[in-house]
Amino acid sequence: MMRPLTDLRADLDAGRTSAVALADAALDRAGDPAGEGARVFTTLYGTRAGELARASDAVRRAGVSRSPPI
Repeated sequence: MMRPLTDLRADLDAGRTSAVALADAALDRAGDPAGEGARVFTTLYGTRAGELARASDAVRRAGVSRSPPI
């Protein structure tokens, strides 16, 4: 089940999830052979996605929310 972005952003703000967890979940969905990922995506950049997610989490831990206000 997909959740609204506003809910995911609230979870990030509350510390209930991390950018790394969200990126991992998205990559898992995209790479699922039973799903639509193979039809939709030509290339997945999992390593780069992880790097960017870790950087985003570090910025959030420093007190900066990169998401627009709800």
